[in-house]
Amino acid sequence: VEITQGLNLHGIRDRQWQIFPCSAKDGSGLQAGMEFIVHEVADNMRVGEDRSGLVKAQMHATSDF
Repeated sequence: VEITQGLNLHGIRDRQWQIFPCSAKDGSGLQAGMEFIVHEVADNMRVGEDRSGLVKAQMHATSDF
C-alpha cells in the first residue's frame, strides 16, 4: 500500500500496472515481473494492430473524394 500511494499508482488509469516483490540481490521475483511485462506488451501490440486495421478501414471508407 505504501508503494502504491507513494508512486500515486492509482492515478495511472490508461495502462495496467502491478507490484511484484523481487530482489535485485538474488533475482527472486524477477521472472514473474518480466512475464507480466511481456504479456502486457503483447496485448498492447494486438490492440494496436486491431486499432490500426480499424483506422485503415475507416480511412478507406471515407476516401472517396
